[in-house]
Amino acid sequence: MIKGKLKSILKPAYCRLPVRFCYGSLFLPTLKFLEASQRWDEDRLVEHQISKLRSMLRHCAKQVPYYRQSFREVGFDPENFHRLSDLRVLPLL
Repeated sequence: MIKGKLKSILKPAYCRLPVRFCYGSLFLPTLKFLEASQRWDEDRLVEHQISKLRSMLRHCAKQVPYYRQSFREVGFDPENFHRLSDLRVLPLL
């Protein structure tokens, strides 16, 4: 009961605060990225996805012993990852 009343009293003031404060510092850059990327053609979207996935695979190869060993066993190098089909050599979890 008190929680609901407090929320209804504070909500109008909270909503007047700057967006960065309400939603965090990544909100506006993320919103701008999403607005721009919704107009990308399929090739650009795939290029971006591959880039982000390569970055994650690099991180896994450096920081996660299981993946470092798995990549080594099958000869997978994240630096040579350019197409989704390159993932076929990796074992499924």
